[in-house]
Order: sequence, then structure tokens, then C-alpha cells
Amino acid sequence: MLSKNYVFKNISSNYRLNIYPLADIHMGGLGFNQREAERIGKIIKGDKDAVTVILGDVTDEDRPSTRDVRKIMFNDRKEAYSAEDKQHHHYLKSEVIPLLLKMIEPKKCLGMLDGDHYRLYADGSTSIKYICNMLEIPYLGDGQTVLRLSFGNKNKMSCDYNIHCHHGINFAKTLGGKINSLEDIARSFEGIDAFIRGHCHSPIPVPIGKYC
Repeated sequence: MLSKNYVFKNISSNYRLNIYPLADIHMGGLGFNQREAERIGKIIKGDKDAVTVILGDVTDEDRPSTRDVRKIMFNDRKEAYSAEDKQHHHYLKSEVIPLLLKMIEPKKCLGMLDGDHYRLYADGSTSIKYICNMLEIPYLGDGQTVLRLSFGNKNKMSCDYNIHCHHGINFAKTLGGKINSLEDIARSFEGIDAFIRGHCHSPIPVPIGKYC
């Protein structure tokens, strides 16, 4: 699990930060709605206090099973693997990144997770890491990470806000099952102010009480 620290200096007492978690965009998939993605982008870009964090599955292509097949297919043809990677880089630059830029401001994005759907390249890197490098966005790796937002002002007063970001695994059919999954994660960590996850495709805010 990775961790990332962000420091906000010399802020005023009425400073406000609105965090927009984005997950499971699935560009290129049957369920992707470009008009809706652009509408959400206008909301985010219209908010001067907005920052984003992307919890995986930006595109809808390779999943674990197809990544395994791709490894076998190119096992003795590394040059063919690299050639296909270049084609995929072109797809990201010409179609995915332009659409992503309609949704987020790279300088105001806290980072991106891989998720389940991503391309694994011949050199071991991923398509999400490639996007992050192109847009100069922090790459948060695969699975989960903890973001620590540290705020301070001229009086040297400071506070931290810790966010556990998790793409998620498995798929509960019921609302109760999804909430139980969140509670299982919450029981595993101390000192976290908010847990956000993707994968389940359900935008459900759930206040979870916990004794520390």
C-alpha cells in the first residue's frame, strides 16, 4: 500500500477544499456516457475549491484475465509486445487523455489508482502510470493508498486529514453487502478520517461510527 502526503501552507481560517472522488469511468465501455462525463467535468471545473482523486478503471479494456492471456501470447515475442504498447500509447494520447482533461485539472488531482481495468505494458508499467506521467499527476499504484492532507497557516497552526483510497475487490449485489465491505476496511485502519472506494459502481455516502 502506498501513502502520499500533500502540504497546504499559509491558508486562511475559512479555507475550503472540496474533494471529488472519481472512479469506474470505463471509457470505451458499453456503459460509458461521454455527455455525462463532460457534465461532471463542468461541475468540477466550475468549483474553484475542487480537487479530484481517481480510484481506478479509467478505461474499460484489459482486466486480470486478459492481462494474463496477453502475457502468454507475447511470451516469446517481446518486440511484438512493445510494438502493441506503442499503439496503445497513441490511443491514450488521442482519445483518453483529451476526454480526461475535460473532467479534471491535472494540477488539482491528488492522484490515480490502477483499479481492475488497465493495460499492463511489456516493461511492467501500466496505462494509468503512463497517463499520470503524461499529465504530471501522482501515480498511486495498484489497490489502495492513504492520502494525508496537511494544512497550516502563518501562526504555525496545522491539522491533518487522512483519506484511505481503495479501488475495491469482489462485487456485493445488495446495499448491505457493500456497506459491510466498507466497514471491514474501516476496522483495519486507525486514524483515517474518510474512506473512499470505487469498483461497486454505487455512489453511497455512509457514516460509519468507530471507537479509537
